[in-house]
Amino acid sequence: MYRNRYTRGRIIGHGAYSVVYEGTQITTGRLVAIKSIPKAEGWLEAAAQRDGVVREIAVLRRLTGHPGALSLIDLSEGPGHYHLVTELCTGGELFDQIIGRGHFDERAAADLARALLSFIAFCHARGVVHRDLKPENIMLAHGGEGAAVKIVDYGTSAFCLPNERLHEKLGTPYYVAPEVLLKDYGCAADVWSAGVITYILLCGCPPFGGRSDERILSKVARGSYSFAGRAAGLSPARPL
Repeated sequence: MYRNRYTRGRIIGHGAYSVVYEGTQITTGRLVAIKSIPKAEGWLEAAAQRDGVVREIAVLRRLTGHPGALSLIDLSEGPGHYHLVTELCTGGELFDQIIGRGHFDERAAADLARALLSFIAFCHARGVVHRDLKPENIMLAHGGEGAAVKIVDYGTSAFCLPNERLHEKLGTPYYVAPEVLLKDYGCAADVWSAGVITYILLCGCPPFGGRSDERILSKVARGSYSFAGRAAGLSPARPL
């Protein structure tokens, strides 16, 4: 049981099907993050969930070696939960940084975009597609200047070969690629999400807005956006 190895502290995050706690490794005093996933009821649901947890663990292990990938430290299964122990990112979510700043200057946005694209290239080279990239899933390693970005929440990630097509409709409305809505997509869907995130970093608002998911997704499907407001004053795009 993980409670013999870690003490559990405050809640630091929520996923769709999980809660993340700050924890401490008892033997070393190291601060960690503990993702606890309540077990599903019903044998079909439980079997599908277990497959998902096993896949998430396999993804984390496959991505070992990239500075933007979250390091898996330990794992445990209890009677009512699965527990994944990872490194703790103390700098908070990129989402909160955007809310606090309003937007990033072009140099800072370029640095973040470069780090994100480096991570995506690493994933795709190893046959992994994240499928839910968004500022809420990008953490800063610490609160100081020059903090590395860490991508979290691999619950919807999948293994995907370069020419393979996926057909599950997953993701978050603001960031999902049009081909995902058509249920026929590949690894490039992550690159679309990175483009949306870069737009938000520079402008402080999403390119595809709306008062409901239906309106947002309609704009995504049509590719309906503009470079108005702050976006109109940005410098011409240059290679990162």
